Parts: sequence; C-alpha cells; structure tokens
Amino acid sequence: MQDNRTRAPNRRAALVTTGALGLGLGMSLAGCGGGNTEADEDPPVAPTLTISSDTPGVAAAAFTVNFRFSAGASGFGTDKLVVSGGSIVGGSFTTSSSSEYTMTVQPTANRVGLVEISVAAGGFRDSTGATASTRAYSFVQACNTVLPANEPVLTITDNVAGGARATGAVVFALTFSLAIRDTFSLANIMVAGGTASGFIRVSGLVYNVTLTPPAGTTGSMLLRVPVGAYTGEASNLANTVETLAGVAFQTA
Repeated sequence: MQDNRTRAPNRRAALVTTGALGLGLGMSLAGCGGGNTEADEDPPVAPTLTISSDTPGVAAAAFTVNFRFSAGASGFGTDKLVVSGGSIVGGSFTTSSSSEYTMTVQPTANRVGLVEISVAAGGFRDSTGATASTRAYSFVQACNTVLPANEPVLTITDNVAGGARATGAVVFALTFSLAIRDTFSLANIMVAGGTASGFIRVSGLVYNVTLTPPAGTTGSMLLRVPVGAYTGEASNLANTVETLAGVAFQTA
C-alpha cells in the first residue's frame, strides 16, 4: 500500500564540520566574533605628574614643592630629582598618599635667578610597578635671595654622612659669612621633630647645636633660623631671610 502521508519539512538547521574544513570554519567564526572570547585588558599606564610651589611670584626664602600624580605612583623619591639653584632641605620629603608628595627647597643664598626641579623620564612607575613614565617633568621657581653687602649669610651643615638617616643625636654647624653678635642663642632657633641641646658658640662665625630625635620611631628633624634671629657684629643689621636644614632619622 502506498503511504500518502506528507512528511513535514525539517526546519532545523545543523552545521556539521569535520576535518580541515571544520577547523577552518571554526576559526572563521571565531574571527567574526563567534565563540566565547574574553576582551583583552588595557595595558597599565604610568600616571602623569604636576609640580607646583606654595610661593607665588618670587621666593626670598625656602619654599614648599608639591608633587601631585594623576593616580597612585611608586618608586618616586629624592633620588629621582635634580635640583639646580637650590637644595632639598634634609628630611623634608614627605608623602600624604601614593599620589601626593611634598618637600622643602632652600634657594642658594645671595642669588637672583631660578630654582629648577627636574624629574627625568622613568623617574616613577604606576602603582603596580609595571610601567615606567616616559615623559620628563620640570618646574621652575623664581628666587631673589640677594642680601645687603654687610648682612651675614648663614650656611647650615650636619655630621650625617650623605643622605643617610640619622640613628641618634645630630650636630648641626651654623657658619656665618660675617661675624655676628653674641646675642644669638638657642632661643633664636626653631626646632621640629627633635630636642635641641648642646648650643656652643665656637666663634663669632661658627655655632654648633645638637638635635636629638625621639626614641623608637622614624621621622625628620628640622632646624629653622627665622628672620631677625641674629645681627651682624659690625653692621648691626638683623638677618632678612630665614635658613632651614634638617635630617631624616630612624631610631626604631
């Protein structure tokens, strides 16, 4: 007997691939967005840097420099900085977060010009340390520290070798270009981060003072000689600029 039933068309489509043909089709589909693929991650990028000063116009004394990164940075420190026309005050480099750092710069005494602070390419990395910066950055601050011919210029040095951290008491030598009156004393000096003692008048040109850091901690000691702290022996003129110095310490 003849079967007159009509078969319903099979509307399901199947793609069957075998061998080399199947491999080729599979690769083509993947290339067109087929398959379960994951998006590539963006490569890490080093943050950008903005450098600024707390002193608008012309600085006549030490000023604070701010380093602000667009994102967290790593590997950044004073060893990555070049300063001309001045010097970094020891122990003044601090960080409030991985994206913001500050330090104090003392302009060269008795000079009119610019203090330039430079960060070379590769001077810092992203927060993971994977990618180094490829740009160089610089900042200039106009300064005028020219003094009257008869005003003594103060220079402060310490007995800590190089940029090492102090582990105990530090002796600072205050050396004047001209003799000053013997009215200069420990009361004329401002100290932060330590205790001052051992104030000695070596001569009219040289004084020594000892700063002792607190025990069991890490930080910085700063010594500041403010405006009007001393008077020239011959000229009777008080100083018109302040001078700062400091060291980092670790007693923990």
